[in-house]
Amino acid sequence: MERPHPGLPELQARRLSAAPVEEEDGFEIVPVVAIESPCTNVCRIGADRLCEGCRRTVAEIAGWTAGSPEWRARVLADLARRKPGG
Repeated sequence: MERPHPGLPELQARRLSAAPVEEEDGFEIVPVVAIESPCTNVCRIGADRLCEGCRRTVAEIAGWTAGSPEWRARVLADLARRKPGG
């Protein structure tokens, strides 16, 4: 199993959350925030252990929605150097 990326924030500590609104029937409505993703829907992990489509590691893909905006920006900035021949 791949070791998590050292920059990957703790899921609970960094989770972006808005205050849930409780409805009378007991369900909570939590606002959803759109998150930019480099995913290209070519989801195959290559021999270099990076996704062949977006060039992220498995840990980065798994932690993408829970990661802080700053962490995601660092990963996005690093993707250009990961491109084959880049």
